[in-house]
Amino acid sequence: MSAQYLLGSSHIGDRSFVFTLVLTGFDVAGAFAKERPHEEEEAALSSEWYEKAFLKLTKLSQLLKHVDLIDGRLINLNEHSRIFDDKLEHEMQTFKSLVRAFIGCFSVQETMRKNLMASFADDPRRREFQCFTKPSERDPITLSSLTKVADILSISAQQRKIVRHTICPQVTQHQIWTGALEEVLKGLKSEIDFLIHCCTSKEINLAQQIVVSCMKLLDSAILPDSESASWMRLMPTKGEDSSPSHKWEDVLEMLVDLINCLSEEKRLILHVEKLEVMKEGLYQIRDVLMDKNIGYRDVRYQENLVQKKLTKALGHSSRCLFTLLLYYLYGCVKDIEVDVRGGVHKLDGENKFCLYMGKILTSDEEKAIWIGVKQLDKALGVFKFVMETAGMKGDLVLQGHLWCVGAENSVPNQARHENTSLSHHCSKLYTTISLLSFFGLGQAGTKSSKRYMQQYNEVELCGLGLAISTVVSIAEILKNNRFSVEKKIGTLTVDMRDEPGARPISKAKIEILLVKTQNFDEFMAAEAEERENGGDEQN
Repeated sequence: MSAQYLLGSSHIGDRSFVFTLVLTGFDVAGAFAKERPHEEEEAALSSEWYEKAFLKLTKLSQLLKHVDLIDGRLINLNEHSRIFDDKLEHEMQTFKSLVRAFIGCFSVQETMRKNLMASFADDPRRREFQCFTKPSERDPITLSSLTKVADILSISAQQRKIVRHTICPQVTQHQIWTGALEEVLKGLKSEIDFLIHCCTSKEINLAQQIVVSCMKLLDSAILPDSESASWMRLMPTKGEDSSPSHKWEDVLEMLVDLINCLSEEKRLILHVEKLEVMKEGLYQIRDVLMDKNIGYRDVRYQENLVQKKLTKALGHSSRCLFTLLLYYLYGCVKDIEVDVRGGVHKLDGENKFCLYMGKILTSDEEKAIWIGVKQLDKALGVFKFVMETAGMKGDLVLQGHLWCVGAENSVPNQARHENTSLSHHCSKLYTTISLLSFFGLGQAGTKSSKRYMQQYNEVELCGLGLAISTVVSIAEILKNNRFSVEKKIGTLTVDMRDEPGARPISKAKIEILLVKTQNFDEFMAAEAEERENGGDEQN
């Protein structure tokens, strides 16, 4: 089986992190032939269950091929649109539950173990432990508060205080607060507009009017001319017509009416829950003015008052605080759902911890895979951010897993031979073990680049944001060791969105095109010989 290597890095604010992403399938045919002898009776019962479950999985994987459940919402992957279908959503939940059961079986555990051994051949401490062996590690989890993140990382009470006192002043800034609230209302308005075209009702129409009015009122708290110097915003003259001053209490009342109006609308339950979350913050600042038609000093006073009150009131377990953090980090407000929660494992012999979690895919198409990558990227990034903010000792190694049920290839002949009765039903369940994407630094990126040049004669290295220095380092290593010469280099700025409709984030990008030297093959052969001799000496 082939493996693809892509170099990249993620960054949050001024922090960068890397993680290993592994795409894995499973071999059901060999799941029970490899069980220990004293488990024969249990294996026989399990075999019957797995046989029936696989038939269900096969049907569901075809039905759900272009659909995925992302952060609690059923999404059409081709059209990037929301799907309102209770039956289809139930089928999706069933599909993911069955896959979680398969992840715990012996053959899948062996598959992941071998995959990790191949990925970390040079680092035995990171490949000798098995993950997702406990049933609790295969449960789903929704990241909706700092408390959930801290519980998984086993952060102490003192460190939780540090995290809260550090994060609150950053995420409660006036522009972050208003931006997050506006994002919540935009998402709700978008789905209300869709529902009105499909099946309108009195409650939906009323909710649309409230949302529009609330967004207009919210606009009064956002300064339109942010690029002009602050001292240029003068106090309006007494004779000048100006709109009456409003307080955040007016927005709070609108949100209460909106929640009451949509309380029976199941299709918008996630939006209603998020409105409830934002009510917590609005209640704390209900007496603060929200008016852009005042002088600079008064504006700054009101903005600081919002920040001060929210910082004081929002606790570590506050979902409102976590929503502001998500907007601060990613520009989105949806809670992050993880299909397989995983856990944290201490690596032997060093002060390192490995955090692993996973995503279940309905298709192995590139679009579905990269959506899974983005979800894991967000989730793992939050954990890394919190750990660094808490000042915890040790390094956190991030590991993301993707599981996909394919139907194009057959299981290996030896597995079919070991369990003939089961293989008839499982011959189309393919075990995909490939290191889909390796987000790494230094040695890993250099090795990947060499492999590409060996196959294609050239390689293009790309880096975004804080990954630029990594790409430059790899290029310099390859050039200094006479493996490549630089053919082309370019820099640009790109706008990226984590998901459709989210605010664009500008990131610097570098592209370096390297071509291999005339002596490239000789250097690779010498390097391979050196590794082989080193292995013989070790043996």
